[in-house]
Amino acid sequence: MTVPSDIPSEAIPILEEMGYLEEDRLKVGDSVPCLTLTNLSSGEPKRIGEPNAPLPTVLVFGSYT
Repeated sequence: MTVPSDIPSEAIPILEEMGYLEEDRLKVGDSVPCLTLTNLSSGEPKRIGEPNAPLPTVLVFGSYT
């Protein structure tokens, strides 16, 4: 992956260690991997991405800052 020019050189080792400079392994249209997420209200685990789920799984990422 090409590192954007506005990234300070001191940050590159940290970004590499965290995996941010790796190529994405998932592409648009790929099946979601099975994940277990925790409900923030109840603390109960919830599995998503089951192959035979009755409804499709949609993950939405965003920033609330």
